[in-house]
Parts: sequence; C-alpha cells; structure tokens
Amino acid sequence: MKKTLALLLTLTMLFTMVLPAGAFSFETVESVSTELPAEEVTSETESAALAAEVIPGKNLFTGTTDLLTFDDETQADIFTPLDGKTKSVVKVPVSNYDESKKLDADGVYGNMLNLHRNANPGRHWTGWEIAQGFDGSRSYFFTWDEYVDMQDMSTIWAVLVDFKGAGKHEDVGMGNANNKWRNYRNIITPNRSSTRMWGKFSNVALVGDQSDPTVPTDWYIDNFGIYPMYKINYVKPDGTAETIEYLFPEGWEWKVENIATEYTVKSDNYPATFSKDGKIYKTIGWGLTENSDTPVTTVALENADITLYPVYEVTDFFTIDASAIAVNSGVATVTAKEAVTWDYTVVGATDATVSTTETTATVTAGAENGSVILTATPVSGESMTVEAEILILGSPKWRPGHNLFTGTEKSFTFENVSKEIVGSIFANKYNQTSVLPNENKSGSNFSDTAFKLETTGTYPSFWTANFENPISTKRPVLIDYDYYGTFDCHWLMINGGGGDDIFKNMGGAGYGKTSSWKHVRVNRHTSESVRTYDQIKCLGFELGNKNIWAYFDNINITPYYQITYIGLDGNVAYTDYVLVDNDGNLLTEYTPNLEYVTGAVAYSLEANGDAVKKVELKNADITFYALATINGPLTFKTATGSAEVRPDYNKDYTVPSLADLGLEAEHFLAWVTGAGKVFKPGDVVKAADIDTIKGMTLTAFCQDLTQPAMGFAYEGDKALGFSKYNYQEVIEDEGRTVNHFRLFANTYEDSQWKNDARFNLRKDEGFDASEYNIVQYSYKIGSSINVTSVTAPKEPTADQLTGEIANPPITIYCMYNVNTFYGSGGLMMIGSDAVSKLVNDKQYHVVELDMSTSEHQSSSRHWTGGEAGKLYGFAVDMNRAYYSADTYVDYFRVYRDGIFTVNYNTNVPAGLEDAGLSQTDVAPDTGRGGGVGYLLKGEQPSLEGFTFRGWALKKDATPEETVTAIDLTGDTTVYAVWTEEITSPNVDKNNIGIRSGADKVNGIRFSSSVAVGDRNKLEEYGFIIAREDVLGSKELTFDFKAEGKNKPLYVYGAAYDKKNGIDYQYDNTGSKIVFTAVCTNIPAEHYATKLVARTYAKYAVNGSAFTVYGSSVTNSIKEIAQSIKDAGGAAYEENKDYIDSILNA
Repeated sequence: MKKTLALLLTLTMLFTMVLPAGAFSFETVESVSTELPAEEVTSETESAALAAEVIPGKNLFTGTTDLLTFDDETQADIFTPLDGKTKSVVKVPVSNYDESKKLDADGVYGNMLNLHRNANPGRHWTGWEIAQGFDGSRSYFFTWDEYVDMQDMSTIWAVLVDFKGAGKHEDVGMGNANNKWRNYRNIITPNRSSTRMWGKFSNVALVGDQSDPTVPTDWYIDNFGIYPMYKINYVKPDGTAETIEYLFPEGWEWKVENIATEYTVKSDNYPATFSKDGKIYKTIGWGLTENSDTPVTTVALENADITLYPVYEVTDFFTIDASAIAVNSGVATVTAKEAVTWDYTVVGATDATVSTTETTATVTAGAENGSVILTATPVSGESMTVEAEILILGSPKWRPGHNLFTGTEKSFTFENVSKEIVGSIFANKYNQTSVLPNENKSGSNFSDTAFKLETTGTYPSFWTANFENPISTKRPVLIDYDYYGTFDCHWLMINGGGGDDIFKNMGGAGYGKTSSWKHVRVNRHTSESVRTYDQIKCLGFELGNKNIWAYFDNINITPYYQITYIGLDGNVAYTDYVLVDNDGNLLTEYTPNLEYVTGAVAYSLEANGDAVKKVELKNADITFYALATINGPLTFKTATGSAEVRPDYNKDYTVPSLADLGLEAEHFLAWVTGAGKVFKPGDVVKAADIDTIKGMTLTAFCQDLTQPAMGFAYEGDKALGFSKYNYQEVIEDEGRTVNHFRLFANTYEDSQWKNDARFNLRKDEGFDASEYNIVQYSYKIGSSINVTSVTAPKEPTADQLTGEIANPPITIYCMYNVNTFYGSGGLMMIGSDAVSKLVNDKQYHVVELDMSTSEHQSSSRHWTGGEAGKLYGFAVDMNRAYYSADTYVDYFRVYRDGIFTVNYNTNVPAGLEDAGLSQTDVAPDTGRGGGVGYLLKGEQPSLEGFTFRGWALKKDATPEETVTAIDLTGDTTVYAVWTEEITSPNVDKNNIGIRSGADKVNGIRFSSSVAVGDRNKLEEYGFIIAREDVLGSKELTFDFKAEGKNKPLYVYGAAYDKKNGIDYQYDNTGSKIVFTAVCTNIPAEHYATKLVARTYAKYAVNGSAFTVYGSSVTNSIKEIAQSIKDAGGAAYEENKDYIDSILNA
C-alpha cells in the first residue's frame, strides 16, 4: 500500500459534458459572482418625426380633450407590442388564473387594450411602443388606467425607456397595478424619438436580473392620453424669453376635466427699468403684441402657446438732434431734461471729440468711422443712468477688425440714419434705392428699417466709397448681412460691375431669392473675380437681371488682421490672417506660432526686442520679429501674483523659491515653463543651458499630495453591469486579476446582428476631469469575429463570418452625468480613428490617452464638459464584434495630471548586465500628478531566462516585497523583481497506469514530478484533463469552455495549493516530489475514449496568479489495458478478469 496520497479526479462530467457541483472530493470549484446587468439601453427608432400634431391642451391621439377609450378599436393601431407579444381589444376580461374573477365586473372601463404574453417566454420583458417622438423642448401630461394580470406575480416594474434622454428612464411605478386597476398620472419632459415602455413581470425569482415566468401575463390599458402643456413665453427686453409651462390651475388635481381654459398673467416678473437711445423704459405689465400699450391680466387658452411682451411707460430723458453724423463735419447735440454728470466712450473713432455742459453733450466727428457712447447720471441722485450712442459714418478709412461701414465691430443698420448719411457711406454710388420700414419682420431680421434695392431695368447695385488706402486682395474679409428679395443673381462685386468683377457669387453659395429674411455669413473670403486685382478699391452689392428687388440690413464687411513674421534673416518668412475663432467669435488676442519661422525660439514686436507670448488685437496689423535667443526678464507667476527677475544670462542661475520672490502659493511643488519643463527651487541651470529658461514665464505648479493620485480605477476585480455578453468572470490570468467577458452568437435581435457588447464603469460621486485627465487601460483580445453582414441569418455559415479581425474597434463613452453618456446633452466619447482600434494577438496591451489634447475629444462634448466639470464613469464597447468576442479587461484608470515621472527599471540581475540577454523594457509614466494610491502600469518587462514577479521600491527586493501601488510625492523609480525562469512540471509519459479495480472503481493514473527548489517558487500545481474528441485541435488550458457558456469542458485538480493548505504527494525522494492524478468513474461505453492530460502550475506576479502549462499526454483506459495484456506477466495474470472486462466492454 502506498504511504502517500494520489489526486483523485472524478470524470463523469467529461463524458456527460456537464460540470456538476462538487466534482472534486477535495475542493470546491470557485463560483463566479455576478451583479445585476446595467439598465437596458435600447436603440431608438430611426425616424424622429412626430407622429401627431402637437396642440397644447389636446390629447395627441384624439385631437380633442377626449381620452383613448378603444371604443373605436382602430385606436389600438398606434400601439406596437414588443418582444413577440400580442395585442387585442377586449371587454370585461376574465383573469387568466381565476375564471371567476372579472377584471371589470362593473363595466366601468368598457373596451380596453390587452397585451398578452404566454407562459415560459424565455425572458420576463413585456413592452409596447408608439411612434410618437419628443424633442425635450416641451412637457406633457401623461395619464392612463392599467391592470397587470399574473398569478403569483413577485416582480413588477416598468419604465419609459430613455424617455428623458439617454439613460434617463421614467419609472412609472407599476407596483400599484399588481393584479388591480390603477391610474397613472404624471408630467414629464420627454426627449426620445419614440415612446417605448418596457415592463418586467415575473412569478419566479430573478437570477442576474433575468427570469423565465412560468405563467401567462395580460397587461390591460385604457383611458390613454398625452396632453402637451401650454408654453407661456414672457419676452424680455433683450429678446430672450422666460418660458413657463402650464396646463392646470394651481392647486387643482391633475385630471383631464381640470385642464385650464384661462391663464392669469404674472405680475412679479417685470423686467428691470432700463434706458435705450435716451429713453427710460419702465415695465407696467404684459401685452399680447410687441410695442403694445395695453396690459392684460388674463388670457384665454385656445390650444396655442401664448407670447407676452412688456408694456412700457416710456420717458424721454434725452433730446437728440442726430443719432448718426457724417465724418469730418458732423455734429450731434444730446440734451438731458435735467442736470447730469456725463461720461463717454469712444469706439473706433479715435479722433472724435466731446464737449459737455450740465445738460448737453456735443459730439464732433473726426475723420474716421466709429461711435461715441454717452452716459448720463442725474445729479439729483437718481440711480438710473441713461445712454445714447452717436454713430459717425461715411469715412473712406478702415482698420482691421472693424466693419468697413461702422468703424466698430457692430453691423451697419439703417435705424435712425438719414438718407444723406446713407449717401455719404455709399458715396452716392447707388441707384433706385431707398431706406424704408421693414414690413416683413421674419426669418433672421426683425428690425424696423431696412435698405431696398430695386429696378425696372437691369443690374441694380449699391457701392462703398473708394477706400482711402485700398485693401490688398490677399487679405480676407468677413462678409455678414441679412437680405430677402426676388432676383436671378446676387453678387458682391469688386472695383467694377462687369461679369469679371464678381468678388463673391452669393447666389452660388446658397443665398438665392427668398421671401423671408435670410442671414449671410462667409468667413475668410478672398476675391474670386476672373479679372485679377491686387487691391480692393471699393465693393458693391449687385442683383441680376431685371425687374428685380431686394432688401438689405445689418451689413458687416470686416477685413482680417495681417500678421507678418520676419525671419532671422530679416525677410518676411510667413504671413497669417486672423479675425475669428472656430466658433465665429472675434478674436481679442493672438499667440504667435514658432512653426512659422525655422530656428525661432520666440518673437518680439521689434528687432531684437523682448520676447512676447501673445498680443492683443487692437485694430492694427502686427509684425513679429523672430528671435534666435530669448531676451527679456524671467517671469514667475502664481495664481495670485507674479515677479520679474533679470538674471545675468552669462552665469549659472539658481531657481528661486516662493519666499525668494515674495510670492505665496498653497501646495507649491515646482516651476513649469510653457513647454512643460519643470524646475524646482534650488535647481541650478548652467550658463550653457540658460536658453531653456531665458526670457520665459515660469508658472507655479501646485498640487495637494494628500489627495488621491487616481481619479478613477477599475482593476478587473469586480463583476460589472453589461449588455449582450453571454457571461463575465473575474479570474487571474498571466499575473493579473482580470474580468473576462465572453460574447458568442448572442446579439441577434429583430432579424439582424447588433454589436453593443458594452460594460459599464460607474463612479456616482464623479471626479474632476480637469485635474484627472490621463486615461489608461490594459486589455487582451482572445477572439474577435464578425458577420459579413448584419442581415446574416441567426446561424451563419462559415462564409458569412469574417474570421479573426486583426484590429477590432473600441468605443469608450464618458458618463457626463450619473449613468448618462448620450442624449439631449450630446454624445461624449473618447478617441479618434487613430486610437479606436485594438490589437487581436492574445497578448496584453496598455493604451494611454492624454485627454488634455484635442485629438482625443468628442465632437459634441469635451472631456471637461461633464456636469460641474466632473465625469461619472464610462460605458465601454471594447472589442466591437457582432458574432464572437473574447475580451480580457485588466484595468481601466484615470490618472492625475502633473509633473512627476515614474521610471520602470528592468533591473537586470547583478553580473548579467553585459550578458546580452534578450529583454523588453517598460516605458516611464510621464506628466503624472502626485497623491495617494498611485497605481503602477500593467505592462510587464521580459528578460531571457528569468520570470518577472512584480515591481518593488528597491533593487534587491524579493517577490514578497513587490507592490502594485505607491504614494507618489516626486519622481520615482520602481525596480523589476526576477527569479530564474519558472516552468510547469511535465507529465511522465512513461508512467501511465490504471487502477486495479479491486474496489470496483476503475481509473487511469497520470504522473508527474517537481523539484523541491522549483516547488518553493509556486503557488499551485496539478493536472487538467479533457476528452480528446471534444478538445480537437484546441489547446488544453483553463480557457477551454463551451462556446458562449461559462462551462468548462475539462476537469482539474490541484495536487499542491499553498493558499488552501493542499499538498498531495505520491512519493517524496527528498529532492523531488512525485504527484499523480487518478481519473475515476469512466463509463464502459467510453473505455476507448482518449483523455488528454496536462500539468499546470501557478506562480505569483504582484500577488496575482500566472499560469504556465507543461506537456500533455493522450491515452485511454482501453489502450492501457491492451498494453498490459500485450506485455503479459504478473501484471496481467493477477488482474486478468479486470483487464479483459475493460477490453471486452
């Protein structure tokens, strides 16, 4: 009898292909914990068109205040059952589990809609959809009666999916409808392209938020209505509006019969008193028309929104003899009705003058366009100030950044401008024109006055005067105005009215004839005329061809700034033109670009002058001079102050502290240049390197190192909410704790394949995205296979599959609110085409994205665009394949931005530095913020002949001293810890036997051994065994499972498990330990079935298991029995009956 123990493996499960609980008598198989899946996010209906006319106060589906009662059975047509349910219109239904129970015994409801679901539907969802969309701009009153009939219902829950925006479901409180009637009433502001209701009704316990109800369900709905609320718009003086939604009188119950027919106008929301054009406007009420002088107190509600305008008491404070005057000789006098203190601002017209008395201000025009804004404050102590603006127009002078017509940034309107002034602006070079009232207030223009151009002849036009200094045609202009009219052609002309003089074909740009005002905006335009001009002498608007007319207003043609770069050789190196930013807003400053001049390190505004970082744009062109070295002082800046230092740049320079400079800053760490170079107080910059700081601005970098170093960290160690995956499991893999997601043939819905295999990472309290902006994730792709077409059948053939995808895509959505990453707030995601592909090579990879750069931003919402500047997690579509996706998520992290570097030293063992061993290194982490709990990168180095065991804070650390996180307080180096290469023991191919069968239990024994020295490096070792006919050409590892199911197709057992105190030894020689596995309970019909046996071993890397595998052998109990019989001798003779029974089975 053996004095030591063998490992027993019961193999019944291999032959039934089922893994029963307790398969191993000596250990318990680990179960994978799961959490409830994420709330289902359903794809929206493609058409976002509203299905019914929106009439305030009327049911969308009846066009009256009446409810849908289904007395007309066609009313049921608007409802589409979901998930294979059926619908019908019924009357006085009977309970589906109690025939004696009538659900409307008193006949209160009459006809009603019924949605029916059979027993055992496969899942517990029931739903309906109406093709009625909403855009989030209006609230609605929802009401209906309902009853859910189901025996022993234990789960009842329903939501209007994504009804208030993506991820924002509306819970309708279905618990009150559990086998009884209830009325639902609520006011909601929906934002979805259809109305979709999902309910889960079940009579059995939920497992992972799923169940298969064993009884039928009937969902009854009656008296259904959706009523748009009235919008009451209170228009403010600036043209914006405060909107109040209204349907029921205050304090009244929300019922259809209580819908209001009259609205009481508010009196507590009057706009503040203001002044304009010398008049004081005091609000005394609200009226139904603009400029009304009659306030109203109530308004009848007649199924249309209400717009209310302020009714003013107007007082003339100023008398103005001219609101617009001509340049050079124009004079305007403004007279106040009482003594005032005057103040004024001159815009554009720098040579205009103002003289004042107690009650008058006189503006005298200079030679340039512009305006003077006069402000008067009554001496009497009245707190009101009154303003008036005097326009100065008609100059042929111009400046970049100012409208050619006004000399300011404003557009030229025709309000309060005389025909004589208009003539001076256009130098009387216009024909058949007039300044007329705007009787077509519409579209883009609601002004009172406009300019009409018309003719009964051909080609009417109006022109600017000739510019005093012609504009180079290389200089772009902004073109901006409003127009409407009837014509064939519409041009902006240059220097002449011929066909070769078209500066811009406005009709060709989409600005054709129109019956309502239309806005024109053309940025950065240069002449497109056939005739070549070097200069713009004048510009004109022209129409074609005859019997035509058009109105023009709000005209703005603004020349761009010319930015000239003088190179190091004194010649022009580059010319730039700027005016507006990407959003069309006028720029106020300009930052010179070092890429425009080769060799430039900075620019000055004069030759060899002090370097400048940026320059204000003040209506004059700018010339920059390139500098080969930076001149000027050093500037040290904090959030509250700055200090300049002029060191001797010919000597070494010691970087000062805050105290040296007389500055203060909380949590100060270092000084940082604009290029990101870091200097700490006391650092010495050698004279030879002085150009690294010469003339620069160094900004204080401050960071509280007691705060977390990580804004977000998911370490693969917890189950997650997910969609579409078949399963997830948290496992240890290659020295990492990872979440393994498996998708296989599980995304076929509605007759097509969908990808949406997403898992959700949530952080309800959010993190500051401006401070934490370095995203890093580690993954491995085991498989990625697509269908060639989303319309492929549910069971596609081989030629309808793509095979392995080399670079499967990934989409990472940012949750800019709790559980929200798309909807009315836009779609927020990470990445661009350059970073949206993964690598499918069965290796772990680390991806890092700097979210402070523009290249990784979402088109609609940037990284810092979350609520309160925070992000609340991520929804990750990793390995986006429709058919088969095998994905391992090691971690997903967001690091703090900062100035520190973490170096990963490969730390080749002493004496082997020059041995020429093959190795791979890990790149440093740069630009990292400090703090508590900094997580080390997941990349692992390699070194020929050695096994990586983790990172440590000292060079001579042992595997037990490795760390995964540190408190980062400065630049840090961690060191790789190595042991000599670890391999798995191998199966002894010459030592395979069978049990004697004396106890009537058959079995096949596999054997292996491990050296005691190697054993000391391991955490676990044992055998893994599978059927050869099931394994096929696949490799036998712990990943060998049924496709799409978390069911192993192998058995395994640990002969040694350090953590759990297991140590099965078949023999021990002192230097070597022999261990065996005996596979028992092989059915007779499978005596000839071959088994594949393989050894495995696990060692620790940073505390997580790394599994390696040994050799494998293949044999069956029948083959071994035959070899024993063929060999003859005592082994056969003493067990002849048993051996023959195996061979004859």
